[in-house]
Amino acid sequence: MNNLYPSNDPALLDLASAGSRQVGFTPEQLILSADIAFIEVNIAAGFDYRRGDLLSFDAATNTVQPATEAADVANICPFNMTAAQADAQVAGGFMMQVFAQGEFNEQAITLQGELLSAADIAAVKGALNAGGNIRLRSMA
Repeated sequence: MNNLYPSNDPALLDLASAGSRQVGFTPEQLILSADIAFIEVNIAAGFDYRRGDLLSFDAATNTVQPATEAADVANICPFNMTAAQADAQVAGGFMMQVFAQGEFNEQAITLQGELLSAADIAAVKGALNAGGNIRLRSMA
């Protein structure tokens, strides 16, 4: 028997997939639309930023930070960043981009790392609808 092509090689059972590999990926389902837009803002030092966290916006300084109240939201954080990393960004004078437009999954949105209650979702939708560019939608 020729050992160059063993008959028990599973890749030879389907010649179309010979040498291929399957890789799985499970997204967190935050973004629901293709019309995503960002704005460039300053970030406040000393805060942990989490992907999907709601952010409040200070127009006077063009600065965002994690929101503390459900009704005090304007943007959504697209990245994870520790407080030490945020401090370094601020010290370096770097601006960051945050979500300013698009459709997002309300079950993937957080307020300071915590999932939103039904009352918080209503308040957040009201605040974001007043801004007009970010929309939350239920995936249930």
